[in-house]
Amino acid sequence: MGSTGEKLSPQEWRKIAEKRVLEFLRECKAAHAREIKVALEDGPFHWVTANAIRKLYQEGKLRRRRRSYGDTKGKKASFYYPSELRYADVVDVIEEKLPIIAAYTELNENPNQRQRLGHLAEDFIMPLFEKAGYIVVAKDTRFFRGRLWPRRTDLDFIVYGEEENRWYGVQIKNSLDYPEWDDIAELIDICNFLKIVPWLIARICPKDYAWELIQCGGFVTLFWERRWLLTKENKEIAEKIARKTAIKVTTMDKLDEFAKNLTKDLGKIHKLEVRQKS
Repeated sequence: MGSTGEKLSPQEWRKIAEKRVLEFLRECKAAHAREIKVALEDGPFHWVTANAIRKLYQEGKLRRRRRSYGDTKGKKASFYYPSELRYADVVDVIEEKLPIIAAYTELNENPNQRQRLGHLAEDFIMPLFEKAGYIVVAKDTRFFRGRLWPRRTDLDFIVYGEEENRWYGVQIKNSLDYPEWDDIAELIDICNFLKIVPWLIARICPKDYAWELIQCGGFVTLFWERRWLLTKENKEIAEKIARKTAIKVTTMDKLDEFAKNLTKDLGKIHKLEVRQKS
């Protein structure tokens, strides 16, 4: 049920999520709903944490302040804080975080910004394949060895691992939110059609989605420390997110370490066997 892989019941995970949400908010006073989910994602799934927030709010253990942000029309950010605190205790925290939330929500949700962020991640990761012992043979493609995937979805990369003599179809997901299941299933379908191995490289992925991909003969590599990959183009907002929220991002001083660790993790795939579909 949770990303740690512990075999707990849904009821146990809900209790864990509720406890962690309260502990987190008592420490930081107030936080945006997405910030809470991402900060606690080493335990329960995002949706379990979201349900815990909702339940705690309904029971009166949390209070909520909804604020409009940025230039959006009708969009509001929901902040939560422990009910024992007064609004006066948290208003400065909310005011400080509000412009940061506006900026990272725009990056994460605006289709053009999200696409740009994805392309920046691809550009950053592409040379790491070579360092990890792969050959990048194609980018933004749905064609391989005479076969053309008939729908519009492209693979981000096709790479070849000479050591294991394997071809991979790669998708990179650089988002605060989980990849959509349909996107992962589409990756599996494309790679099955092209007769190559599906490989998801992402900031985060639910354990059950990852397991489905592995059972279909694929691989999953997660970003180092589940950090959101923000490069030089977004260095100012990266610094603000790192200083004022609990969301892990790659500030400029972390990029070399991120690259080194991701390269190491990419290289691990050489040694892994493809799971045979039963």
